[in-house]
Amino acid sequence: MFIIKNGVLLRFEKSGVSPGIVALPEGIEIIGKWALSGFSCGILCMPSTLKHIDKSAFSGANVKEIRFGSCKLETIERMAFTGCGARTVIPDTVRKIGAFSLGNLEIGSNKTIRLPSALRFLGYSALNIGAIDHLVVDERLVTDETNLEISILSSLQNDQLIMIHVFRGEEEIYSFIMCRGRDIDKNRERRFWARPIIGSHGLDFWEYDYSFDKLESIMFKVVMAANRVVWPIELRDSDKERYTSYAKDHYQELMGGKEENIEAIRAYGELDLISLYHLKALFRLAQEKKNVELTAYLLDLINRKFGSKGKSLKL
Repeated sequence: MFIIKNGVLLRFEKSGVSPGIVALPEGIEIIGKWALSGFSCGILCMPSTLKHIDKSAFSGANVKEIRFGSCKLETIERMAFTGCGARTVIPDTVRKIGAFSLGNLEIGSNKTIRLPSALRFLGYSALNIGAIDHLVVDERLVTDETNLEISILSSLQNDQLIMIHVFRGEEEIYSFIMCRGRDIDKNRERRFWARPIIGSHGLDFWEYDYSFDKLESIMFKVVMAANRVVWPIELRDSDKERYTSYAKDHYQELMGGKEENIEAIRAYGELDLISLYHLKALFRLAQEKKNVELTAYLLDLINRKFGSKGKSLKL
């Protein structure tokens, strides 16, 4: 079924394709260029010996799920999974993911993608985030070798915020927002504003501030402003005043009946910028929309933040 030479999977024989579970033979260390292009099965299990997936190896493969098991995969070359929409979990041992390499793979759950902790290089448009809201990365990936702005590809047409969570081991040490919006000056669509990845020291907030100024969406501007106040790394007093004032002045505009605007509070933090008056208004709006889960969340938030002042609200 498979043609293998010196530990390299070269190609497969189409006549022997199985619709069920297929396990690649032990001893394979490399899946070669185009080796499984067009391959079709339900579940594909990788051998424990696998270390390298070459360029376009799975291009156009029709596989529902890929299981890497205990293999110590280290490298995924460019365009490796182009056109392959399999569900999978990328092994934590992977150190390099090349340009366009993950294609349409389903690698996230609950709107979150967690990249391998060993990862040190993420190529151009390597990651198609789809509807993902959160991206978890190791702090050692946040270097000038990997620019997350150009590594993230989005198939969505609308504005989008992505929260990047930076971990050191099991501890989250900071997070920041990347925003996909429109360049007002150049009228360009489908790009990410905010390139806050500069060297091992972390964040260049000049780019962050520039992104904030370019955004047109009030909700996204409020979320970015609040995020900068909550994470005050390298935040000048003048910027703090600007962001705080904007967030306070514009929360009222988010209470126009759109439930997703209320959800932004839960998604991006319980902010001290929100007054009891605003929270009560949001609470009433959630009640009107009969969103029980959100109503309970806001009630709990009000009681925790304001104690006896918020106790008059009931479900």
